[in-house]
Amino acid sequence: MKLTAIASLVALQSSFATRTFRSGSSGRATALDYDKHSQTIHLNQTTHRARAGEESCPQGGPYLCTYPGPYVTKAKDFTCYDIPSDFSWMNRMSFSIVPLREDSHCLVMVADSRQRIKSYDDFFALIRLRNGKFEVRDGTKYAYDEKLEYTKGRTYDVEVYISHDRNDYKGDYDVEVFTQLGAFESFSVAKHYNFRNTARLASDSGKICFRSPGKWADCAVANLQVYGLN
Repeated sequence: MKLTAIASLVALQSSFATRTFRSGSSGRATALDYDKHSQTIHLNQTTHRARAGEESCPQGGPYLCTYPGPYVTKAKDFTCYDIPSDFSWMNRMSFSIVPLREDSHCLVMVADSRQRIKSYDDFFALIRLRNGKFEVRDGTKYAYDEKLEYTKGRTYDVEVYISHDRNDYKGDYDVEVFTQLGAFESFSVAKHYNFRNTARLASDSGKICFRSPGKWADCAVANLQVYGLN
């Protein structure tokens, strides 16, 4: 990994050490605080260990599960993390991502807890960086509402709001991206986008996966937070 990529990873860890999302009455993040990260994740003494490394998943509310990271998207492979069942019915997740190359191509994806991951068809929600911009899967295609071009080495904070329809395994989701360029600026990249049409299972959000389709490790993802329903 080149020195510039290493520097980006260090900056990513430093950035997420202080980033905290607060929810308003609507359940969505309405403000950004700079409290210490430890105040967010150590809500009680209950912790679990998962394939993502050490995580904090408090029981009894507030319902917030944190995977600090960072994780580098692997080339030609899915890296997946199982979300504990208490959180798989979550309606919101957030993470930060840094493109490590000017032409980065990477995806963050969500699948049902029962889904065996074999291909992109298995995911119902997909956020990708490709061709210099953010895109989100909307049913049969990738699209965006507000165009956001990414820059190598910069940190982008992403929030995803998921609405499951458990009766017919369908649903929709929103994606909002915050840029860290002096003052925070937000982009509504996707609003009420449909789940991918090929996903056979979509009744919960039990798996979160990363991948770089090419031969390079193109992105670093950190501070993955899953907010359960309470």
